[in-house]
Amino acid sequence: MSVSRFKNLLLIAVLLSCSYPSFALGKLKDSYLVQGETGIPQIPYRVPEGVAFDEVLNRFIATGIFGGKITSIDARTGVESVFYQETINPAISFAGVKVDNLRRIVWACSVDLVSDRTAPIGAVYAFNAHTGALLKKFPLPFPFFCNDVAIDLKGNVYATNSFGDSIAKISPKAIIQANGAATIFATSPLLLPDLAAPIVLGQNGIAVTPTQDYLLVAISVPGKIVRISLKNPTDIKLVTFSGDAFGVNPNPNDDPLRFLAADGLQFIANKLYVSFHGGIQRLDFTNKKYTHACVQSTAKVPTGLSTLTSARGQLYAIDSETVPVTQPQLGIPVVLPNKIVKVKFK
Repeated sequence: MSVSRFKNLLLIAVLLSCSYPSFALGKLKDSYLVQGETGIPQIPYRVPEGVAFDEVLNRFIATGIFGGKITSIDARTGVESVFYQETINPAISFAGVKVDNLRRIVWACSVDLVSDRTAPIGAVYAFNAHTGALLKKFPLPFPFFCNDVAIDLKGNVYATNSFGDSIAKISPKAIIQANGAATIFATSPLLLPDLAAPIVLGQNGIAVTPTQDYLLVAISVPGKIVRISLKNPTDIKLVTFSGDAFGVNPNPNDDPLRFLAADGLQFIANKLYVSFHGGIQRLDFTNKKYTHACVQSTAKVPTGLSTLTSARGQLYAIDSETVPVTQPQLGIPVVLPNKIVKVKFK
């Protein structure tokens, strides 16, 4: 481990140790209610989509498609409050969200499907983690369907593009720079969706490996994971698997919609968890280059769960009814209420 990486890890450990100890914050609940809007699922119906955990303030951050709203849920009381409300374009959708606990910044993907009906307009928002104040909005190259974000130890942010072949990058210094902007970090045909599929959705969840050497990007259709080197972004490879990965060899007794599309990614220790509409898989990588993984086990969860987060080392998922809401032709019922739930593996 390099000296700089060790210092970053030490800083995070010191920061978290200065916050309230976990026993003082109370035990995490098995589930937390997340309010959508009542009524028929249509604009401006808010469908919770992204989730992150603020280790310092002991709360979950939940985004939503439609409605332009981000909320926070107190992990001790379960009380939900507005973290941010978009007023200029309230129809905007917020998707993936991450908390930089060291720098106290909340980063969130946004996509505008209203202003230009021909293509998505993507951006990444940076918020003050304590006040919810908007620090800066970073427009992404048009068209860009911003789906999820990941943060490395240096504070660099990486954003996925569900309809494109590129990954965007934002330096934390760009917030205070007058000309600070998002740049393209990596480009590859491997990051494209299957344009012939009935549902066109490519890049989705994204995560930085625990070694801080690689990005892992979930491709929804067809379900796969792409590995990108942080040091050399031209080094891009498909991850291969042992075991039943993403329904390639589905059990005939399984719900055929269980592995409709790979969605959120979350590391806890050295295990990678991959979420789908109705299941979550735990993967164990077999080499240091993160090019092969074994499917260890699958947790069957209520349909609707999507993005994942780690809260005090425990795995949580948000109930995201985005599949039945955005793909009504599938005929999948919308199940309410929405929740953030703890996921347990045997």
